[in-house]
Parts: sequence; C-alpha cells; structure tokens
Amino acid sequence: ASAPNITMAVCCFSIASIVVDHIQKLPSENIKTELGGGNLHAAFGMHLVCQQSKLGVAGTCARVGENFKGTYQEQIRCLGIDSAGLKYMQGHVQPEGTMVVHEDGSRTFSMADIEDYRLNLRATAEDVPKAYLSSQGVHILAAPARTAELISSLRQLGFRGAVVYEPGPVYCTPEFRQPLEDMLHLVDIFSPNLHEAQALASLPDASKAEVLHELTTWGATAVALRCGSQGSVASLRGEIRYVAIPAAPSSVQDDTGCGNSYCGAILASLCVHPVQQWTLELLATAACSASAAASLTLDADGIPRHLDLDLFAKRQQLQISYLDFTTDTN
Repeated sequence: ASAPNITMAVCCFSIASIVVDHIQKLPSENIKTELGGGNLHAAFGMHLVCQQSKLGVAGTCARVGENFKGTYQEQIRCLGIDSAGLKYMQGHVQPEGTMVVHEDGSRTFSMADIEDYRLNLRATAEDVPKAYLSSQGVHILAAPARTAELISSLRQLGFRGAVVYEPGPVYCTPEFRQPLEDMLHLVDIFSPNLHEAQALASLPDASKAEVLHELTTWGATAVALRCGSQGSVASLRGEIRYVAIPAAPSSVQDDTGCGNSYCGAILASLCVHPVQQWTLELLATAACSASAAASLTLDADGIPRHLDLDLFAKRQQLQISYLDFTTDTN
C-alpha cells in the first residue's frame, strides 16, 4: 500500500532510509527516540527552500514498516512534505537504530535487524513515484556502489535533475575512497562532514580548506564540506576560489539531522539552475540557505514540527552578509 497521491508539484525529493533512532549523546546516559535516517531531515531542508521560492514541495521516497503510522505520519503531514513516495511493506516492522554521538562530534550507528533492512526495506528507483521523476533534484544517502546504481536507474527512468550525495559515516573510511571516487562523476553536489572527509581522504590533521581542495579533485561538480560549529566551505571542480560560510545562529537544541537539512536545502537552491551554469556565487548563496536550514533543525528537538519561513529568510540574509570568498593556495 502506498501513501496518498501527490497534491502539489514535487520540486525535489530524498531517497534514503527513514529510521526510528534511539540517540545517546555522550557523556549523558539519557537515550531519546525520534525519526531519523536522513530522509526526512533532508526533505525538511528542501521544503524550506521550495516553499520560500514557491517552487512546490519536497518529497520523500522510502520503504517503511507496516507499523509506520500515527505520530510519525502526522509529523510529515504537518510539514506539508509529500509522502506519495512512502511504500508500506506488509509483514515488516519499521527499521530502528542506535546512534551514539561522541564528545568529539563523531557518531557511530548500528541498525537492528540489518539483514531485513538490506533485503526488504531499502528503497529502489522503481519505488520512486512517476511524478517525482520530473522533479529537479534528488538527495541520496547510501553506499557508493548502491548510489551509483540508484543514479543510473533513475536516469534510465527519465530523471534529469541534479543529485546531491551525502555519504553515511560507515562509508567514510579509506577503503571506500576508491569506490566513491569511481562514482562521483555521476554526482552534482558531494557533501560530507569534516570528520567524515578527513577519515575518507586519510587527512586526519588537515584543515577544512585543505580537505575541500582534495575533494574537489574527485569528480563531483561541487563540494560542500560541512564543518559543524565552524560552518561550511564550498567550491566547484576546477575553481581556484572557495567560499566560507559561518554556522548560522541557533538555540542549539539538537544537532541530529542538521547535515541532512543542509544537503536538502543546498540541492533545492541549486537544482533550479542548469548544472553547467553553476558558479561559485550561486553555490555560495545556496550554501547560505543550507546553513540557515541546518540552524532551524538545530533549534528543534528532532525533526522540526513547522516551517518558520520568516526566521529562515532572516538567517539566510545574515549568512549572505558573512560570505567570505578566498583563493585556494594549495
């Protein structure tokens, strides 16, 4: 059984897991439960931009358990995110996972019943509603090889939009570097966080500018390196300059999902422009929107319950006033 039909045009969508997360932030022993998995937080970031620009709505594509209902469905409905891409899997329960946030900001994640998830609960390109295929962008969070398969299958089905790829922490180790480099030519925006990128590139002590310089040689059109409280840096393949954006102000309630929201918003901001026309200035403005979207996620405990477009606009403008373009000296 599928979710209700689309009622507004979907501008872009996320194809990633939806997981019920049990989160522990060290050194605290407290554990809280909330929706995670990257999909809905990314869709929230997209949706802010889509609604602000009146482009339509964000969509979510995922396989969910037959028990995915009630409060979880209501969260999606309240935000206005399109849920036609949710596929309810009879005989399977909603995926759950445990995330431990370490004091240095790094994270470890494990999923319960991982075998059932891998075999039955990972969305495929065939799960994407036909109407989504005419959208302008997709957010993917998956293993490098599976991401390449998804992109290839989506292209075969007629999808022509931009792709933002967000690697999961488990795939940000040196052994995944070559598989990732082999598929990044298929990706328009590559956006890891600094911890992930340093591990992936075997550059544990490198600065964010040095890591960014390395990543821009790996094949993606654009790289947006997320650096937590240090903000973000971004550049284009072949560009000698990069832009630095500070972290947007927020009340810092919960940093879970901030990176996902950043990825969703930067995609929604850029995907309305043909990829071949992207400039560093366009990327910089999009990164400001992404930073503002991440800050609204940071304000909330879990997935935000509503869209505050006025606050979003104020933080966007504040970020634009802080833009810093720098020439790469590497």
